[in-house]
Amino acid sequence: MPLDIGTFGLVGVLANGGQVAGRAVHTVLIAGSWFAAAVAVAAFVSLLLALLIYVTGRGIVRQRGWARVLGVLLSLGLALITISALTVVDRGAIPYVAVSAVLSLYTIWALLWRYQ
Repeated sequence: MPLDIGTFGLVGVLANGGQVAGRAVHTVLIAGSWFAAAVAVAAFVSLLLALLIYVTGRGIVRQRGWARVLGVLLSLGLALITISALTVVDRGAIPYVAVSAVLSLYTIWALLWRYQ
């Protein structure tokens, strides 16, 4: 029986193991690139949201009507998210989520009725 170095012996094991390790490294690199892309998209969305909140705050300080409407819409979105989150969180976390919902509703009240 002839000795085939590609499949038998230490050299064959190392060669086949190298292909498996190469595929594993390639898979980890692909997963890492997807993760990095997701983090970059999340950072960009966070930047846009922060910019929107900053511009809205500057407009509210200058008593602009469009800023009050935009502030109400932002607070309404946060209130809807937190009120719907109340249905899925554990009982111990309900007070923390409820604080955020109450503050959002207070912001809507303050922007619509208090500062007219």
